[in-house]
Order: sequence, then structure tokens, then C-alpha cells
Amino acid sequence: MDRGMTGKPREASSLETEQSQPSLAPQDGKPITGRGVFVVQIVSGGVAVRSSMLVEGDRLVEMPAIFPDIHYAMAQIDELKNLVARHFAEAAQLGVQMIAAQAKIQAQSAATKEEPLQANTPTVVENA
Repeated sequence: MDRGMTGKPREASSLETEQSQPSLAPQDGKPITGRGVFVVQIVSGGVAVRSSMLVEGDRLVEMPAIFPDIHYAMAQIDELKNLVARHFAEAAQLGVQMIAAQAKIQAQSAATKEEPLQANTPTVVENA
């Protein structure tokens, strides 16, 4: 199924890659059943993408993405591209908000530094 789910900033978003995909758990060799997902996150260096298996209890097990045919693969890759683009747009929006907040703090700081200088304050100049 092609479903993109988005979350809050810094939360993982996932894209379903295969439903009820039995596989072997890497840690113990026992078969597991779950849904293949791409985990897409905004990180300090950009946008990170991992493939995992979502198993019972909403646990994520790191696994490679496996596509049964080229049509399914291309559909999932197209949806992944859209999901990554949305995360970059969200990261850009967060960046703009952060820049605006920093500018506001700097403006308040500059205003605070100028407040002690009042027109009534005498200026002392020494003669040479």
C-alpha cells in the first residue's frame, strides 16, 4: 500500500513498503511478521531515510526494503520521494521560524543595551 504518514518534527514518518511480510529477525533467526516501512526523519545534517520492519507491539526492526516487482518498487520510490520532499519543506519552515526567533531575541537584546543611555544623562569629557 502507498500510505505516507507524517508526524511532528523530529518524529519518524513512515511509508509502508510491504504488508504482512514474513522475514527472519536479524538478532535470533526466528521468523517474524510485520510491515516494511521507510523511516524518514529530519536530522541536523538533512533528512535521514532508513528501511525497517514494523512488527507487533509497534517495534521497528532494521531490515532492507524488499520489492516484489518493478511496478511496486517504482510506486514506493515515488511516494518516498514525496515524503522526503515534504520533510525538507518542513525543515526549511523550521529553519525560517528559528531565524525569526533569533532575530527577535537579538532585537530585544539590542533594545535592552540602548535603554541605559538616556537624554538626561550628562556626558563628561576631559580636557587635554
